[in-house]
Amino acid sequence: AFLARFDLIPKKLRLKPALTLFATQAVGASYDRNTVRLFDAEPSEALLVHEMTHALQDQNFALLAQAEQASGLDAILAFQALLEGDADFVEGIFAFPEDLKDAEAHARRLRAETKAGEAATRAAALTAPPVFSRTQTFWYTRGEEFVLALHRKGGWAAVNRAWGAPPESTEQVFHPGKYLERERPVRLDTSGLEAELIADGWAIRYATTAGELILEIWLEQRAPRPLDVTA
Repeated sequence: AFLARFDLIPKKLRLKPALTLFATQAVGASYDRNTVRLFDAEPSEALLVHEMTHALQDQNFALLAQAEQASGLDAILAFQALLEGDADFVEGIFAFPEDLKDAEAHARRLRAETKAGEAATRAAALTAPPVFSRTQTFWYTRGEEFVLALHRKGGWAAVNRAWGAPPESTEQVFHPGKYLERERPVRLDTSGLEAELIADGWAIRYATTAGELILEIWLEQRAPRPLDVTA
């Protein structure tokens, strides 16, 4: 209802079947509660490394408990970016081991992948709601860029520490410097507005935090005058 109200998905879209169809079009494997499931008859070694990294995350950092602690849409998206970005970073090092010695080359490759991925999801807006495709791209490419920034700052110790203090907002993932400098998200106090609306007969049915990622998607697609946020 929240996504439909902001025109981020068609109002009559059946969300669960649509998400299932979108996800299964590109999933080669998954990890869930001690189990790696393969959907590709001939999975690549890099894919297996990615999923086994999720298993290691779970063994060392209790993924389920961590995920349950994330509060609000924006924090959940940010945590997912750490989860997938970490696994993609390890997968990338497996595929390009020389990148571990040349962080700048790794950064250039990632920036190119991010730019291409986000351009592709914008071009595919007519076939899949951008809130699906852009979110997925954010988790993997922006998430890997975030983890790379941590690794460049303090090696694997810095990456491991992030599991004890995950990013709290998509803004921190987009701009790792804000996370590293411990610049926390600014919480807007809407209590006065909410009190006025309730006094006028409205009821609050749902409340969440939509941060930089969702705002970017909305401005690009649904603002009165669509904006190019990449300019």
